[in-house]
Amino acid sequence: MSVNEHRTLKNVSIMKMGDHGKNKRIWITNKKLQDVFPKGAQVIVTYNEKDREITVEESFFGATNTISGRANGTPILDLKGSAVGETLGDVKSIDVLFFSTKIIIRVSKTEIAKEERRNKTGFNVFELFVGGSTLNTFIKEAGKHLRVPMQIIGGLDMSEDYITSFVKNNDGTDIYTITGDIADVDLSFYPKDVDILLCGIPCTTFSNANLILRKALKNKREGKEYDKEVVQRALTGDALTYYVIEAVRYMNVRTCVFEEVEAYTKTSSYELLVSILTHMGYTLSEKIATGKNTKRKRWTMVATMGSEISLEGLNEEDNGKTIEDCLEVKSDKREWKPKSEFAPSRLNEKIGIRKHYTNEKKINTVSCHYTRGTEPILSKDFGEETYYSELSNREIANLHGLPKSFILDDRKKYTREILGQGVTEMFFDVGVRVIQSHLSA
Repeated sequence: MSVNEHRTLKNVSIMKMGDHGKNKRIWITNKKLQDVFPKGAQVIVTYNEKDREITVEESFFGATNTISGRANGTPILDLKGSAVGETLGDVKSIDVLFFSTKIIIRVSKTEIAKEERRNKTGFNVFELFVGGSTLNTFIKEAGKHLRVPMQIIGGLDMSEDYITSFVKNNDGTDIYTITGDIADVDLSFYPKDVDILLCGIPCTTFSNANLILRKALKNKREGKEYDKEVVQRALTGDALTYYVIEAVRYMNVRTCVFEEVEAYTKTSSYELLVSILTHMGYTLSEKIATGKNTKRKRWTMVATMGSEISLEGLNEEDNGKTIEDCLEVKSDKREWKPKSEFAPSRLNEKIGIRKHYTNEKKINTVSCHYTRGTEPILSKDFGEETYYSELSNREIANLHGLPKSFILDDRKKYTREILGQGVTEMFFDVGVRVIQSHLSA
């Protein structure tokens, strides 16, 4: 569009395309049209398939169409036939630009964005909230399994430590990172050559907050005292989800893999995410599942421009492993200690000792912390006495299904934080299905 044309641009309308049998139809009758063409005006309609534009210009010679109209004189532009669809394609919305003496009809930006998303079938991966790199690790393992290299091109997190772990676990080669609060990120900082987006929104906002939040909101509505901190956390969660949606729109990815605690699905943040992604044209598939050797439960949602991705039977195949198989130091070689050698908070009878025998299949979920009464601990009976043994971080990584190549930090508590917040091998299965959907696109 030239500078002079820009100066004569009077109005823009974003309109819906209609159908006329097997063909597409454009029907315009409004004051904007009346300002350009009166009823009975002779026009030339030019179809430009290369630029996907239709131009309507007034002409006194060689006119191809006449502007019809209603009895009251309101003009009507009615374009139908195969040429409309052949020029614009099978789209739902169009931009109509009204100039002083002509109209240009073209495919709307939302439709072009949808087409670009559908055409992204590659395997460039960017991650929001990298959190130590467990999610992208399982996606890469899925790629290895299918012999499809997954290219982790970058990630975002506000924690320098998490970014460092992310880079270490992705070879540190050509990894583009953004360190900072997602709310402060200029959209232009995000890469555009992303095919698959991974996103694990920080879960502290959502964990175990549903009943407490509903009570706080109810009290607030009724003018009673309420927990302002709980309500503020909910608002923070909504804000995080909003900024995630902004990033998705800008990067215009074909497929998004989301993961969160189960409680997220009961929040307004979840409803916002589902609503906007559906409106953008994504097909959504969801599942809540656990790991194979841990009871860590996680919700995942895959949003893709392709067909629905089945998540049925996700991670349900038994790998045959017991806790013993996941131990770095086997039970007969471990140091077992009596209860008296543990801090009272570690084996708190009032809370309940989450003890596990090594012949069990699964272990309770481990958190980000040590020495809590709710933490799982290995146990072994020696006669009438029960002795205990702590799990190492590498053993927790094994229980979560992380590969031996996953790099653990030397700092014990920091590594536990990564593992406690991280995901399990259920996301290996998710990755396999996402990759297969891209291969079949």
